[in-house]
Amino acid sequence: MGLDISTGVYKARKRCGYTQAEFGKELRVNGNTISSWERGKTQPSMEKIIRISEISGMSINEILEYSSYHNTD
Repeated sequence: MGLDISTGVYKARKRCGYTQAEFGKELRVNGNTISSWERGKTQPSMEKIIRISEISGMSINEILEYSSYHNTD
């Protein structure tokens, strides 16, 4: 099984106070892409993970660790 960062993406977006569409605009993707990341259907590229970190103020480690240890399902 691959890396799951769905929860980390969700928490980063919520930390910013963005809707999926707003977060997508910041990342230059559409809101459906953000939804797909948050549901674990697809995963962002490393470039997008870095940008998520920059936008949210969370470290990449925080995003990944949160996803690994605090699954919301």
